[in-house]
Amino acid sequence: MTATYPWLNWANNEIGVRRTGIGAGNPRIIEYWKIFKMGGIKNERVPWCSAFVGAALESVGINTNSEASIYKKRTKDSSQYWLHWSFGQTLEAPAYGCLAVMERQGGGHVGFVIGKTQDGKHLILLGGNQGSAVSIAKFPIEKFIGYVMPVGFKPDFALPKSDASSEHLLK
Repeated sequence: MTATYPWLNWANNEIGVRRTGIGAGNPRIIEYWKIFKMGGIKNERVPWCSAFVGAALESVGINTNSEASIYKKRTKDSSQYWLHWSFGQTLEAPAYGCLAVMERQGGGHVGFVIGKTQDGKHLILLGGNQGSAVSIAKFPIEKFIGYVMPVGFKPDFALPKSDASSEHLLK
């Protein structure tokens, strides 16, 4: 299924990119900001989950060169602005590969849904700045405030189930 959602292929290849916390930090994380067309960021201390999502989409030709794009709406902590993304369709429920936006103390978070736990209480995301790295992690489902699928891609609501955060959830 990842071939159907090319941004997941790109994101999966980035697993393991980690914040260093030293000086300017990991140049790959700084590159995410540049790909996401916000190249003024000079270090990895700025929350970068949204930059990772934007870089994944930009890298596969989605979300490019639009006057109505999220670029005009976002700030340095822009996870919730994906709910208003011009190239996204709002979903009522999480779907495989969609962007999932959540609220949490200290700001929001955004990543790509790749599964849910067996008990259905957590979504499993492939995302950036999860434990200071590109990783697969689970988050309580009640914290999510919206789901968005890139326009032109059919949502797949059949989410793989797992008790662990693992790459085997990639379809």
